[in-house]
Amino acid sequence: EIPVIPPIIDPVYFSTEIEDIREKLQIAPGKKVLSLGARAITDRYKGIPEFLATLASRSKLAEQCVVLLFGDGELELPANLDVRALGRLNSAEEIAQVYHASDVFVSPSAMETFGMALAEAQACGTPVAAFDVGGVRDAVSGECAEYLVPNGDWESLLDAVEQVIEKESPN
Repeated sequence: EIPVIPPIIDPVYFSTEIEDIREKLQIAPGKKVLSLGARAITDRYKGIPEFLATLASRSKLAEQCVVLLFGDGELELPANLDVRALGRLNSAEEIAQVYHASDVFVSPSAMETFGMALAEAQACGTPVAAFDVGGVRDAVSGECAEYLVPNGDWESLLDAVEQVIEKESPN
């Protein structure tokens, strides 16, 4: 077996001193925060427009959520989603704030060599849900592995997101 040596993760992601930006972004208490992003949110391999459209079609879940979207580019956003388009984040600190404010980081990517964003989100203590592609399984910790779903199975990805939300906030 060939050992996998993950890339080095910036120590800022492990910090307990990360500013909580939920208030600054005016996210109502009780809302569930999903984050997703890429260098370019319009990158067709990242699956962001498809994920947002699928989320919008599941109205009960969509009502509970605020989506923090980061990366270059602009997308036409579904009208029934509360999406905060944060644009390009320029530092590990800014990205860590988004992960820290999130209940789940979602990677709807059809292609990933490793999944660095998944590793960073988990370093912030944020669970992840993703398509099981490329090196994603190597980037995801054991407890989040159950939230990896077959590539392109949008409904299963949303089911995984719901499972994370329910597990993280038992009512």
